[in-house]
Amino acid sequence: MPAYTITIISDPVCPWCYIGHNRLTRAISLFTKTHPAGPSSTFSISWSPFYLDPSAPTHSISKRERAAQRHGQARVDEMFARLRTLGEREGIVFSFEGRIGSTRNAHRLIGLAGKQGEESGMQGAVVEGLFKEHFEGDADITDVDWLVSVATEAGMDGEMVRSYLESEEGGEAVDETARRNRGKVNGVPAFEIGEFFVEGAQEEMEFYEVFAKIAEREEGTYKFLGAKQAKKEVSGGNAEVGLC
Repeated sequence: MPAYTITIISDPVCPWCYIGHNRLTRAISLFTKTHPAGPSSTFSISWSPFYLDPSAPTHSISKRERAAQRHGQARVDEMFARLRTLGEREGIVFSFEGRIGSTRNAHRLIGLAGKQGEESGMQGAVVEGLFKEHFEGDADITDVDWLVSVATEAGMDGEMVRSYLESEEGGEAVDETARRNRGKVNGVPAFEIGEFFVEGAQEEMEFYEVFAKIAEREEGTYKFLGAKQAKKEVSGGNAEVGLC
């Protein structure tokens, strides 16, 4: 029974991380349905911090203003239009009209959710809530009230979360892990899947092939034509790969 341990190096303000997570999720679903090892496979996912914009201000500013500061005004409209088009193919309705700033507290929240235990599903629910509301609802990633609401929606104790975020607990650990990750990867998202390493928001079949290789090593099951059959079930898609 293959057991897949996946660590996702990510930042909740990286649009490609949102896309990459969606594709990974679809790949897991496809694998469990189409590969002989799929039904007996287990997947354990955890999240590791990365600061996409290490100098992001503590107090948020307009997403458009920050993007122009980092990339130049001439590129901003083109970048956002490209992501909106890609998002439509992925079922994501990107909006870039909100505010953005330091993601330190968001990463602290993700780390705290992870301490609740994987079986709780809280960390994944928190990350998904951050992605969706920041990118599709224009939520401010620096807003503690909003972070608490995401946490409570995921099943966490709101008072405990607020107390934690209003302290400095866990901040140095997040900073140190983010520094290590910046020395390890060229950009995010990055996926550590057992001994395999996948960089970028790859298509579903890239993840599927990694799962199949691990299954082949452990159970010798990949010698059938499951991967080719599975490819037929992947509709649409776009070969474009992005790293934030």
